[in-house]
Amino acid sequence: MYKFLRNLSCLLCLILVFGGCRKKAFDAFYGRPSDLAPPIYQVLQSRGNFTNLLACIDKAGYKPILSAAGYWTFFAPNDAAFQKAGLSADKITDSVARQIVQYALVFNAYGTDHLADFQSTTGYIPAAAFKRRTSYYSPLFKSFTSNGKDTIYVEENRVPGAAVVPADHNNKYIPYFYSSFMDAQGLTATDYNYFWPSSTYTGFNVVNAAVVNKDIVAQNGIIHEIDQVVMPLPSIAEKLEGDGNYSLFTTILKKFLVTYQANATYRLEYTSLTGQSPENVFVKNYASALTFAPGNESWLKQGDNDAQQDGYTLFAPTNAPLSNYIANTILEFYAPNTDPNNISQLLTNMAKLPQSVILDLVNAHFFQNTVWPTKFATTRNLANEPARFDANADVTDKQFCSNGIFYGVNKVQATNVFSTVYARAYLDPRYSIMTMLLNTYYKAAITSPGLKYTVFMMPDDALAALGYGYNPANQQFTQTTNNQTTS
Repeated sequence: MYKFLRNLSCLLCLILVFGGCRKKAFDAFYGRPSDLAPPIYQVLQSRGNFTNLLACIDKAGYKPILSAAGYWTFFAPNDAAFQKAGLSADKITDSVARQIVQYALVFNAYGTDHLADFQSTTGYIPAAAFKRRTSYYSPLFKSFTSNGKDTIYVEENRVPGAAVVPADHNNKYIPYFYSSFMDAQGLTATDYNYFWPSSTYTGFNVVNAAVVNKDIVAQNGIIHEIDQVVMPLPSIAEKLEGDGNYSLFTTILKKFLVTYQANATYRLEYTSLTGQSPENVFVKNYASALTFAPGNESWLKQGDNDAQQDGYTLFAPTNAPLSNYIANTILEFYAPNTDPNNISQLLTNMAKLPQSVILDLVNAHFFQNTVWPTKFATTRNLANEPARFDANADVTDKQFCSNGIFYGVNKVQATNVFSTVYARAYLDPRYSIMTMLLNTYYKAAITSPGLKYTVFMMPDDALAALGYGYNPANQQFTQTTNNQTTS
């Protein structure tokens, strides 16, 4: 018995010795390296000048996230930034704290070695990016009241005509302006200060803030210290719909180019979040021929990251020039003598127009790319026309948005289809057949302002008297002689 106990004791000692050795080897291989930086939250604590931001992180519920493993870029406003904005953490609501923290928090860690590079599917493309996706998104569900009934809807999060993706909550992007990107795109401080005239362009700005300390390494990402508190930028849709100066343009969009489609997935999510069970929750869909959906944060979404490199631009005419243009040019023949000051009459008469006319009017102001202030003459819309505005004389309002740029303008874009000789047939219902013939064979040439034409107009009734017509059901031209119709 004694021998057995002695052998057992020896065996236990060996196990403890070898176990201890294995644990040391395990810790040496898998343990936290002694030279590894602390997580973002602890790095901010150690630096001593982020007390307000840390309080916001606590209120927003992000302390556990920023104290743990992860892969983030954090544009961190220092205490001086909060003081400059007149903000103190003890008076900031939880909701505002979440906005500050989430909009400053970018997915994936980017130092200045790659921050200005576009993450394509084949690797980084140098100096091609100026935005990154943040963890912040606007309230997903919105509502409006029509005929006394509340309608719950979400913004379309893809290009018009594409299926929405309910799992994508349309996270906002934050723009920044790094010297290598600006130089590669031929942009200067003029393009930056056009939007933020009271800020100084330094070669590394985040919205209106300057980066005062870059590439601060943390265990779970990279911190760039900034000197302003940056709140979430509006989308183009939010800017447009929130400003009464553009109410006519907004109403035209909603009345003629927006439909609402019930979506069962969003209805379930809304019920889960609120406990309420509406009959339907809708997706706000824009006409598929519209250049872009103003609330879509993902740009074209041809690749997961393509919104890093580009965005949309909207030139929104203010109410007075737009109503005058519609009454005197667009409705000249469809509804002559329309009063531009009677908006109800104006909209009623616009309903007489072919939808293509309304689409051409709106799309002339929609650009699928970023139109920088110094690039009006060289950036083109889908009709291959430049922005025909003077960046100083014609732009009365400008806003860099989370998904592009918004310009408020005091005139209407002089698009070719309404300002060349083609318009005489296109905007007069008496020449609908001739318009279709022009569209089929000559539109590209006859809408070019650099080419000169004389057009002899053939009215529909003169063609009909000769037996010519058009069958919209099968989209064919016809000719009838002795009761025999040929298509």
